[in-house]
Amino acid sequence: MAEEPLQQVIVAYGGDIISAISDMIHGFNEMKVIICYSNINRDLLQLLIKRFNMGKINVMAFNLTTTDMQEKYFETIQTKMDKSHSLYTVFFTPHKLHEHIIIEIYNRNLIRRNIFYIFNWNQKPFTDIFVQNVHESMQVLLVSNPRNDVFRLYYNQATSYKEHNLGLINWWNQNNGLFTHPTLPSKKSVYRDFHGRTVKVPVLHKPPWNFVKYYNSSTSSSFKVIGGRDHRILELISRKLNFRIHYIDPLQRIQGSSILENGTFNGVLG
Repeated sequence: MAEEPLQQVIVAYGGDIISAISDMIHGFNEMKVIICYSNINRDLLQLLIKRFNMGKINVMAFNLTTTDMQEKYFETIQTKMDKSHSLYTVFFTPHKLHEHIIIEIYNRNLIRRNIFYIFNWNQKPFTDIFVQNVHESMQVLLVSNPRNDVFRLYYNQATSYKEHNLGLINWWNQNNGLFTHPTLPSKKSVYRDFHGRTVKVPVLHKPPWNFVKYYNSSTSSSFKVIGGRDHRILELISRKLNFRIHYIDPLQRIQGSSILENGTFNGVLG
């Protein structure tokens, strides 16, 4: 009888999604996970929490069927960010709610290198609304189920040169489990070649680091970087990593300082 709920979940979700998600999270070496759900199979929720607990992973769960609980979830993420804590959230919600959540994440600036959002997508194609609202600065993963007993993992930072893109980075099957460990590709392998991408770099006239000549007229203001230590170093790096430099003139032409209210910066730092 103990196997019956698990078998029902396997049939409903096209395979052992409990083992697949658990193995992916263990591949991150993360010990704290949030499960967000809406109209989820109760057996799936209970079995997944049990599996995480067996692996000594702390679990929080949010039922996102109400706006109040959605707000509590976003407040929890903000608190974790304020304390610089890493966190992984797994979403089992309808695609329309996925789209709403990804937009809210961007609008609320709930974006950090150590905050990951993992969306279970099942077998349907990714929607344009979702993909177009996945920004490069986010850490977003999608789990798809192209056929029974196979789960694929897509990541928005799978490449160094594509925006609003989700690339296949890993997969799980019933016989072999997770294909590669750790779950994500190394940053070194992803960013060793930018494929000619243009990188915007704010610059100030700050000898000896950068020498900038400004040209002012009644209709426009332009400038040219004519040398400097940082300029030469950046040119060497751009040739090594295959990217183009596009210098930009920062607002107010200041180095910048933190803006505590929203966690962003102005000037060059921004």
